[in-house]
Amino acid sequence: TPCEEIDFFDEYTGFDSHIYDLSNIQANTGIPTGVAPMPDGTFGFVAITVVNAAGDTSVSTPVLQGSFRIIDDAGYEYRSNPVGLRSASGPQADTYYFDFDSLGPSTFSEIIGIPIIWTAPNFGIPIAGQNVGAKFNPFIVNENSIVNSCTPTTFTCSSSGMSKGINNIYRNTKDNSRLCVTTTSKGFFNLEDPGPGSLPAGVSQAQAFIGFIGLNNGSNIGSMESFIAVP
Repeated sequence: TPCEEIDFFDEYTGFDSHIYDLSNIQANTGIPTGVAPMPDGTFGFVAITVVNAAGDTSVSTPVLQGSFRIIDDAGYEYRSNPVGLRSASGPQADTYYFDFDSLGPSTFSEIIGIPIIWTAPNFGIPIAGQNVGAKFNPFIVNENSIVNSCTPTTFTCSSSGMSKGINNIYRNTKDNSRLCVTTTSKGFFNLEDPGPGSLPAGVSQAQAFIGFIGLNNGSNIGSMESFIAVP
């Protein structure tokens, strides 16, 4: 099931490093977690929630710091820093943006958007899927400050809603899609929330939204960073 919740407990310490093999997920102790192997084509995200000794969500403990690497069977790799959330009182922001440039051999892009809701106040369990979305009006501003509006888009945790491409220059690695039909090679990209009531029927508005942007050459060179909200 796309974005089905699969939980297990693990323990981290300072300067800890751990590898999760999605075909055999084990805890830091090496003990199997009981999680079934992820089948080919699985997609989604990992949420790490700090809990207390009783296993309940801890809202007073600071967010963890660290970095992660994603490596597929072919050896392709992405590295980035995770994004932490400390409050779940409504949408986190109205506008998100990121810069992009034509430096290097990059020809593909990944705009990863993760919209979530919570099962209870003060975090609780994050829930995502095709019925949880964040809709945006995208636009690109090029190096000469010329603005190009693009077709509205909705991010959901689904095969077509989680990873999108930038434009005709930087199409999506997975499915060759893009949000804009421009040929802008450098500038900045904005995602603006059009306001309540804009999502399709049956899709709930996300309470939080996390985004990552990656550029790569479709082979052995790539980068990934979180994109941020306008203050």
